[in-house]
Amino acid sequence: MNKGLLLEIPYGTRDFLPKDAKVKREIESKLAKNFSLWGYDEIVTPTIEYVDTLTINNRSGIETHLFKFFDKNNKTVALRHEMTTPIARVAASRMSDDILPYNFLILVMYIVMNRHKKVVNVNFIKLA
Repeated sequence: MNKGLLLEIPYGTRDFLPKDAKVKREIESKLAKNFSLWGYDEIVTPTIEYVDTLTINNRSGIETHLFKFFDKNNKTVALRHEMTTPIARVAASRMSDDILPYNFLILVMYIVMNRHKKVVNVNFIKLA
């Protein structure tokens, strides 16, 4: 290994080395367990979504701030920038026959670009 070589990561992101990764995972596990006891069920959605889904009814111009690329069928996809839309998609398309209300716990990381066009890595806990 070349000790003089330092490969950088994008601004606003970070690596979790073993000690920090372990602490992060322990905290997430404790939170998930506690919220489960209070009736919340964890839900996990894909890190990417179709741009059409992420921008539905969005007039604020969010599409220019998304990290976009193409899937194998040349359809535009993007990294999720928030969790409301993916959760609404799941609830409407996959859980419409379930008994309401839903109590979701979402432990996720997502990527956004702030208004200064800098990347921000957000580790997020959401209750929905």
